Amino acid sequence: MTFKTLTQVAQSSSTIAIQSPYTMLNFLLLIIFNLVISKTDGFCDENTNDRIAGNVGVGGQTIFATCGQLAANPQHVRNVCSLDPRSEAEGLSPAVRCGETCGSGGSQSPNSPILGLVGSGDGRQRPVVFERNCGWLADQPRRVIDKMCSLDLDLWDLFAPSRVCCQTCSLPSDLTTPG
Repeated sequence: MTFKTLTQVAQSSSTIAIQSPYTMLNFLLLIIFNLVISKTDGFCDENTNDRIAGNVGVGGQTIFATCGQLAANPQHVRNVCSLDPRSEAEGLSPAVRCGETCGSGGSQSPNSPILGLVGSGDGRQRPVVFERNCGWLADQPRRVIDKMCSLDLDLWDLFAPSRVCCQTCSLPSDLTTPG
């Protein structure tokens, strides 16, 4: 089997004008490497033990898993990888749900459930999530109210599946859909 050099390819095709001693195989490998890098938006270092948010919701609906668990359950990859935990949590945050108590305006119901991430460990430890309601928050000392009303939503980004499980989430959908 012989391989054409890029010079030979360039002479036979008007679409490639690069002249180089690389063989066609090297050229193709370079293209594949660049596609893999661009698919993951740069360097990807997935660890099977890193924690992700698989779902965000009240009533015990917030679920954390690991990249290894996600990879072992390909039927969930598409839905979990598309989850943006920060935006889901923002709508359930005390600042949004408890406008009167937090001073952010708007009305509130004492029974409105609230959710917050108050501890994240190092990404491998189980995150600390609290669930209460606006009535509970309104009955707390001012320092607790201030803390809860200004929770750092950036903590949720540490558990974004598409970023943490970058390899699993970048697989083509036909490899992650049972079939």
